[in-house]
Formats: sequence, C-alpha cells, structure tokens
Amino acid sequence: MKDDSGLETCLELLKSPNIDENGQKNLHDMLALMRHNAREHVPDGYMDYMRSYLVVKFFNNRFPWNPIEGNVVAGYLYCVLPYALIQLLVWMQVRVAGNIDENEVKRIIYSVERYLDHNQRIYKILSDHTELLRLDDYLDCVLQL
Repeated sequence: MKDDSGLETCLELLKSPNIDENGQKNLHDMLALMRHNAREHVPDGYMDYMRSYLVVKFFNNRFPWNPIEGNVVAGYLYCVLPYALIQLLVWMQVRVAGNIDENEVKRIIYSVERYLDHNQRIYKILSDHTELLRLDDYLDCVLQL
C-alpha cells in the first residue's frame, strides 16, 4: 500500500485559508516530488507530446497575437489551465496505477477538453472573475508547468 501521508498533508495545506511561507514551500516541494516521481513512469515522448499539445492550444487560441478579447493574461490562462489539469490527472493516475500508457494519456486529454467544452467554462470564469487575471499571484504555479 502506498504511503499517502504526503498527499494528506498537501490537501490540508490547500484547505488552509492563510497558508504561511513555510506551508507554501512544503506544498511546492510535495508537488515537485509528485511530478518527479510521475515522470519516471510516463511513456517515452510524453513531455514532447504535452509540449505539442500546449503549442497547438496557443495557436488555436491565437495566443499571443489576438488572444481572448485582446487580454493576453486571460488568453494565456485559457490555454495553460487545461494543460495543468491534464498533467495533474496523469500524475494522479501514475500514483494510483504505478504507470500510464499513451492511450490513457490521450483519453485524459480528450476528457478534459470535452468536459471544459473546449475551454468555454474557463473563459466564462475568467470573464466573470477578473481578479483571477492577476498572473503575478500565480507565478509560482505557472513556472511549474
């Protein structure tokens, strides 16, 4: 059985309304470790495949030339949020199953795209809550993509 103590700590930190600097560092370290462990068990070429996915997302959304409503930050988040969700789901699958194959990665991508209605939900959230467009608040997260 897997030791989920780190995952439980991570979840508790995320629930904390006022996470301190030490808590942020712990959360960052746990996510980095999860990412590192997952990458050891993904199919060959996975990172190239994901990089291609992100490039296609940018081109399909005309980023950075003519992004959503002319808002470069919204356009960027509009593209990278599904990418980040896909990465997280892949890492979770590796944690549960111990590995993942190319078909499962494709299924996760398709599911995320379909669920998000090709990102219309993200666009609506970004339009309704402009405070989410303060990219500097998310810089640490974005740098981890």
